[in-house]
Amino acid sequence: MDQELKAKWVAALRSGEYEQGSDVLYRGGKFCCLGVLHKLVTGEPPSKELWDDECRQPDAIRGCLDIPKQNDLARRNDGRNGIEKHSFAQLADYIEANL
Repeated sequence: MDQELKAKWVAALRSGEYEQGSDVLYRGGKFCCLGVLHKLVTGEPPSKELWDDECRQPDAIRGCLDIPKQNDLARRNDGRNGIEKHSFAQLADYIEANL
């Protein structure tokens, strides 16, 4: 992952500017951590709400992270598949340490 984009993403997740949602990239003013990444890349919230394990992510973030990393972060954001739900601050820490 591009280190400059990673730093902006981590800062955005910690900023308190974004309200965390789950199960979709963006809906009703709430973002998944990957929806925040999309907004940083494009300047706009994602128009496509759905996120699933079949890798139907928006093109804007496809080149930023490989699919297994995207799926891992989605599971951590949502608290799925036996993974505890992570706050944006916890996700920022995880991204800093692991990407």
